[in-house]
Amino acid sequence: MLGKAFQAIGNALTQALVSGDFALYQSLISLPLKVASRDAATYTIKTQDGLRADFDLYHRAILIQGVTDIFRDFQEVILVGPGLVVVKFTTHILQRANRVVDPFSSAFHLERQGKIWRITAIESAEAHISWTLGQASVTPAGQFETRDDTNAKT
Repeated sequence: MLGKAFQAIGNALTQALVSGDFALYQSLISLPLKVASRDAATYTIKTQDGLRADFDLYHRAILIQGVTDIFRDFQEVILVGPGLVVVKFTTHILQRANRVVDPFSSAFHLERQGKIWRITAIESAEAHISWTLGQASVTPAGQFETRDDTNAKT
């Protein structure tokens, strides 16, 4: 059951990000949204305006790279508490049938709100987060590469 819910969230998230549908994206998220990597600082999005700005940066990165799909390969669900789970998966960012970057590990923290599961936190690779914020590019070899000339998001 939770696997199907996660798949539906992942598919809707991909649809929102690839198409630029902020309303759909917003419906999947519960604020405040914590965004964390294993190696860098965490940031928290607290407002709708902040969520919109973050979404716009991510959508722009997707357009620049020509991303057509994001496939999340489910790995594990960890029950944290009543109505709280962490879903771990491997992320594959694709342009048609080709990988844009090498797959990487990610996780969503989900909270059940009524009948709906919403994302309350996202864990991903530091380089992926930098890319979504417009602070990194993708090399021809399929690696994220941090740009030296960008301003870091605080």
